[in-house]
Amino acid sequence: MKFATVSRAVYLLETEFRAALRTVAKLQPLIAGQKSIRRRKLKIKLSVLFAFMLSVFFLSENVLAKDVTNGDELADALAKKEASITVKSKKITIPSQTDILADVTIDFNGARVFFEKDDLPAMIGKNNAEVTLKNFNVTGEKNGVYKFAPTTDGKSRMDAYFVNRYGLVSGKVSHGADMRNLIFQDVTWIAPIIQDNNRFLVQETGSATFRGKNFFQYAGSKNLPSLEAAELLVMNGMTLLDDKSSTGALWYSSNQSKLDRMRVYVENRSELFWTAENNQYGWVETNSNSKNRRFILNNKGTLEFKFGKSATFQNSRSKFWQVRYLLERNAKTFINTRGKIFDFDMFESSQNGNLANAQEASNVNNSSYYFRAESGSVSFFDADGKIVSRKNNQQTNYAKQNRIVLNANGANTFIMASNEQDFFDRNENFNLTFNNRDMYALADRDIDMVISNEHLPNLRGDFANVSSSIRFLWVRAKAIGIFPTTSPDKPQFPRQPVIPVLTRYEWFLPEDETFRHSYSLEELDVFGETKQMNRTSARKQTFDLSLDQPRQFKLTVKLKTDKTNFPHELIYKTSQGEKVLTPNKEEEIFTDRTMSTQDKENFSHEFDVDEGFFVKTGRKIAKEKDYPYELEWKLSIVGENPNVVTTKGNVLIKKSGTLVMPLQPHLSGNTLKNPNTEKEADPFGLSFTKVPRIFNFGSVGLDYMKVKNGITSKATIKANDDVTNQEGKQVLQIFDGRMFDKGISWSVSASATTFTNSTKAEELKGVKIILHNVQGSSADKTSNSGFSYKQTQNTMEIIADNKASSTELFGVVNGKQAKGWNEISWQPEDVTLDIPAGEAKLGSFSSIVTWNLEDKPLS
Repeated sequence: MKFATVSRAVYLLETEFRAALRTVAKLQPLIAGQKSIRRRKLKIKLSVLFAFMLSVFFLSENVLAKDVTNGDELADALAKKEASITVKSKKITIPSQTDILADVTIDFNGARVFFEKDDLPAMIGKNNAEVTLKNFNVTGEKNGVYKFAPTTDGKSRMDAYFVNRYGLVSGKVSHGADMRNLIFQDVTWIAPIIQDNNRFLVQETGSATFRGKNFFQYAGSKNLPSLEAAELLVMNGMTLLDDKSSTGALWYSSNQSKLDRMRVYVENRSELFWTAENNQYGWVETNSNSKNRRFILNNKGTLEFKFGKSATFQNSRSKFWQVRYLLERNAKTFINTRGKIFDFDMFESSQNGNLANAQEASNVNNSSYYFRAESGSVSFFDADGKIVSRKNNQQTNYAKQNRIVLNANGANTFIMASNEQDFFDRNENFNLTFNNRDMYALADRDIDMVISNEHLPNLRGDFANVSSSIRFLWVRAKAIGIFPTTSPDKPQFPRQPVIPVLTRYEWFLPEDETFRHSYSLEELDVFGETKQMNRTSARKQTFDLSLDQPRQFKLTVKLKTDKTNFPHELIYKTSQGEKVLTPNKEEEIFTDRTMSTQDKENFSHEFDVDEGFFVKTGRKIAKEKDYPYELEWKLSIVGENPNVVTTKGNVLIKKSGTLVMPLQPHLSGNTLKNPNTEKEADPFGLSFTKVPRIFNFGSVGLDYMKVKNGITSKATIKANDDVTNQEGKQVLQIFDGRMFDKGISWSVSASATTFTNSTKAEELKGVKIILHNVQGSSADKTSNSGFSYKQTQNTMEIIADNKASSTELFGVVNGKQAKGWNEISWQPEDVTLDIPAGEAKLGSFSSIVTWNLEDKPLS
């Protein structure tokens, strides 16, 4: 087959006038070879890229954090034992009973946390893990569930809980927990109104550590201790614990702990403020069977406690064999309670289980209460009730040897003050000893000034012989209610810490996924018309607004991306019609000027499948590429500053690789019955999809007159086996799927070789193949359609003369288009063979018709 030497692309298919049709496909091996080469190149590139990615991964695995956007992704990262995890969404719902199997740091990046369940643990620390929780917010403005929390997979919204009975990470043994340390850093937990299942710390097996700025305002859980941990360690920054309404102990440690102590520790330059002024139960509680426990308060920074609703509040409902207050250099310690400060119920035996004699009881290591106040420290213990409960200290013989031992090292201020004149509940068997050095004081609130021994409470023992050289530095004047100028500076409890501002409304836009679309070029309208594309996400687009009270609001959206970068149309559809978003112009989406009683504080709208935001595009616009775009949303609420949020979407246009079938393909499985050769087409190319299979003129009887006058022979409907009848019309069909910037013009012509016999020794000259009753049609019905076909008196002639010139049959008028399927057709019997006078000869003669498809308009 020869190709015409023209500048336009030429497509050739051949029809042979013989019983057997030869199909020419000289291009196919070449195309296959090119594809093979491309695949090898692609494999090489991929292997190189993969090796590079591996090298980067191995070099970076110790420093890169795993990014997650929802609860399911967080659970998956924890299951894979990721050491560092960063939450990249503003809100996250934690799925219940998610195991933490190794040391991990989870940076919530300021996210607001919700819980799938409030009575089941969220995350559970196991395998002796150390878990660090950074920068998260728990806020509960009301009881019940929050209706606009993200689902655990982040793809919709759900009813989730504000708080949880076991906190964000459970360290409870019954949950399978074994956690050596739970670290909070820069955490805000504000849920004072919720009365149950509201705890942030349940850590039975180890310590709890605080770093940075932490504020916990909570209500505890009914009949449960507020906090559970063996140790509370404030390592830097400031931590505030504000217990609003707990009904159990403020701090509890079970015998599940691996430690032999309960300890609160405040590092140098760190601060711990703890208030529980509505609690009537007690501060510290340990398991009653834990006889080997000690209680240690070690303060190097600033510590202030305010506990108790009434005088019935007890400082402790626990049994310890030793209590130690280690007040380090320059530390400030202030404990104020409505009940008794030191109400520890002491065990009769010491740590080794033996009864303590007088000598053992006077030993510092065995003392019931031991205070060590270092130089520069300021210590103030103030009680509305008595300092020590008489009841608890007369239960055993050991109680007779109980002592308060004060070891004051260097110049410091140590003060005990009570609203009761009888500090020790007239317990004559309870002694106070100290080293009589430097500055300390013991005061009664009812007296104006302590200046000599005669104003001291009735005490026995070492304190009864105190000399007048002792300086009493501080007293609270009951009548005036202020501190004298000689009193130590007392820190003010920060009632209003700096915490994230809680807005008076929450709003949720349609999910980003519903603005991300992936379309194939093949599904775009081949005729160039713009088409509304379906959203590729199965999620519905939903807008939600939750207000603190009924208020008027308006929501607008603006397309921020210009036409150059986003040439498609983004439309907003409702039952009232549709709007095309013009770049950088606000379009109103929702307006509620009345906030009717039906709305109450919540406004929610879920778009139907035919409503919301859609993309319109077409082949005159789209190319094979990714089109990102930005939307700017503005929510205006009466009484609030406008809130502006930017979201991102994209439209990805790609090829699916699907070939185009011929229009109305032949349905018979017998190819002999098909009058045409059919082939699939490139959806973005210009090619034939149907050509006639054979013109079968059968046998013609010759005589003298026929040879002399010439012969006109009509084709039969027989296939090339001369037995099977062809079914249907013969069709010459093309498909134009080219993108519009690649061309719109095309035309089809035909040429034929001279009829020759099998030996090529004889030929028939001047023969014509004539097509009768030709009909043409085009699938392109657009206003710019220019399909046309040429015929004279319903006939088309093809001259079999071996000439390079060909006869134009049909095509597109110049400047117009005819996209998609276009064809001319005729019945097989409507083809005649015209042999000129004197040319007919005996023998079998054949010719080959070549159909030419060129990207040029009809001439």
